[in-house]
Amino acid sequence: MRTPAFCRECLQFRHLLFNSRQSRRCLLSLGDKHWPQSELTQKTRLSIESAWSDRLAALDAAVVARQNSNDSSDNKEKFYILCMFPYPSGRLHMGHLRVYTLGDVVTRYQRFIVGRQVLHPMGWDAFGLPAENAARDRGLPAEAWTRDNIDAMRQQLKDMRLAFDWSREFATCDPEYYRWTQWLFIKLHKSGLCYRRKAYVNWDPVDQTVLADEQVDADGRSWRSGALVEQRPLTQWFVRVSAYYESLLAGLNTVRSDQWREVAKMQRGWLGKLDGTWVQFVLLGLDGKHILLPVLAVNPVTMATVSVVYRPSLTFPLEEAAECRAVAPEFDVGAAASPADNIVDRLGISRPSPTLTSAGLFRADVGGGLAGLPADSDEAFDAALIELRRLGAGGHRCSALRRDWLVSRQRRWGTPIPVLHCGQCGPVTVPEEDLPVRLDAEPIAPCPKCGQLAERDRETLDTFVDSSWYYLRFLDARNDKKLCGADKAQKMMPVDLYIGGMEHAVRHLYYARFISHFLHRIGVTPQPEPFDQFLPVGLVLGRTCQLADGRYVPPDEVDFDKSIHLPTGRAVTVTQDKMSKSKLNGVEPGDVLRRLSIDTTRLCLLASTAPQSDRVWDEAGILSGVVNWQKRLWRLVTDLHAVGAEQQRLDPTVDNPDNADVARLVSDRRKTVAAALRAYESTYAFSVAIARMQSLTSLLLSASPEQRRASPLWLESMCLLVYLLSPMAPMFSSELWLGLSAQLGSSADTKKLFDGKFRFDRGVVEQLPDEALAFARLNN
Repeated sequence: MRTPAFCRECLQFRHLLFNSRQSRRCLLSLGDKHWPQSELTQKTRLSIESAWSDRLAALDAAVVARQNSNDSSDNKEKFYILCMFPYPSGRLHMGHLRVYTLGDVVTRYQRFIVGRQVLHPMGWDAFGLPAENAARDRGLPAEAWTRDNIDAMRQQLKDMRLAFDWSREFATCDPEYYRWTQWLFIKLHKSGLCYRRKAYVNWDPVDQTVLADEQVDADGRSWRSGALVEQRPLTQWFVRVSAYYESLLAGLNTVRSDQWREVAKMQRGWLGKLDGTWVQFVLLGLDGKHILLPVLAVNPVTMATVSVVYRPSLTFPLEEAAECRAVAPEFDVGAAASPADNIVDRLGISRPSPTLTSAGLFRADVGGGLAGLPADSDEAFDAALIELRRLGAGGHRCSALRRDWLVSRQRRWGTPIPVLHCGQCGPVTVPEEDLPVRLDAEPIAPCPKCGQLAERDRETLDTFVDSSWYYLRFLDARNDKKLCGADKAQKMMPVDLYIGGMEHAVRHLYYARFISHFLHRIGVTPQPEPFDQFLPVGLVLGRTCQLADGRYVPPDEVDFDKSIHLPTGRAVTVTQDKMSKSKLNGVEPGDVLRRLSIDTTRLCLLASTAPQSDRVWDEAGILSGVVNWQKRLWRLVTDLHAVGAEQQRLDPTVDNPDNADVARLVSDRRKTVAAALRAYESTYAFSVAIARMQSLTSLLLSASPEQRRASPLWLESMCLLVYLLSPMAPMFSSELWLGLSAQLGSSADTKKLFDGKFRFDRGVVEQLPDEALAFARLNN
């Protein structure tokens, strides 16, 4: 147990905030002497923040530095918490602030109350088309535009006093990062999981690039430019995710949190039922870029020829909408087939010198009577899959809903694809020792196989590839020999809690899980699943005010009681929508923080709404409840000071268990602790915990003067309340604790209680915070 030391400023023996030769200061010597105060005003709230803000930032930096440099942290239980890193589009919005507040609250609980070794890093998902377009519109290089945005957003995050480990920061546009993204592509290619073929793609004619299916709206328009999307046949790079469908489905059975289970349902729906396979057939009957009917395909298992028949009712993607059947006299190929050109287009084989294509096979006769098994039996199908995998011709169970991951993008600002196209050797991956292939690399280079001049691949990788493995790089961000050291991955993986927007619960998680399963297979990670828990966070919605002519007006120009635009007197339609500049419904986080204070804003984001639900930012409605609670907490400590330290004498007989008020306080305190611990450790329903803490606050305020003066139960409950509040509002709770320590720490009768059970000088990293947590659990 840590013993008190002499504080040079208050000249008393206390648990020190800083304990070094240079400075020995206790918690009581800090702050701006707000105690005693009669009322908590806005000015006081901002004054509290001013007094504690820099100290909190210094404390967080010191804890991280000690953790990163001290091997003694190896014996601590780890907790890896990761918030989805942002796209540096210019400025953070309230949605970012909501996600990062949740992450910070859990970080402070795990670090300072539970006492775990917490990793809470931050970086930047920096590549992408929006930055490229925005920079072009401003006549700037994409990198300059992105770096300026990163600088601005980093400062915003630091101003919010979020406890990130900035020593591990990186951006996906750093060559030191995308070198390993390219390495990952090469490993996929060497494993037979990367291939190149012609495919129909969603083409944005304005932005001149391929779009993912999710980037096309219900009207067939681009999510960004608004242009009608075209279907174009292009030769593209694909990653054979279908080889891991079974593994990805099985991995969903290992998730343990309620939030993850809901997302797992979405992932299962995304993958669909695995009741078929993809098979590569050699096509016969090719004549130049023309195809003769009927087209014959060679069954890779039996080497028999089968007819290829296009049938529009199939649910496969367009370029693979073909059915392979054994040739049968009663099957009228000519009647079922489309015109020749249509078949060529649909199959995606009208390209130079193709020999292979993928064709969908749903319970088709792949192997005939393979190994003497009935052709239509499950046993024959399973045996055929094994044989197809052995031949490298497919054979992985898959669904009609999904196709392989198209990773090529026709843009400049992205990870260059590390491939050289040689006239003699074809596509050849760049040697690993030559990575990274930089954005400004020469377009012509020697072929690694034959030495002839070859052309670099001109396209870049989908940004989902960049973000599919970043959680690993945070563990070993400065390693220039490996993507991530095995010892670091063994110690810190999986991510204990992953927090991000609900809109990323399917596609991003799907690709990140696939890459993690692949890296596990090649020995980089100790387990296939990268995330133990995932907390999906709803949107922050703003009041959207629109006139009859479609024009948007700012909310401060609207009388909401009458739904009238004040400057013009015209009727206004009010809805709740995702915040955006075009709809004039956005709220600048910096303005909110400066006006309300950081901790008050944090409590507003946490209160009254579950994190998974969308949050309507109605500042007036949210703020009144939070500020009233802060005022009542402030009054608790102020009223305690009114008792006077000399009158503070504990009398255990006051806490008679037969007294109804005492029994009610015991019960309410247990419910509050239970709700708080459930929120901090599993449900993250901080709105429920806050509601219970508000109830306990009201009960403590109703206590008699005798209870405040002499009841150990009342004093312990008040200390516990502030203790449980601290991860949510660290600066405000620090000031409340300062007020408690000034009163209880100066009375010999209460000092033992205060120091013994609630030693929460958060700067003392070496303290045993689990002692206080154990006390809380005893009362659960």
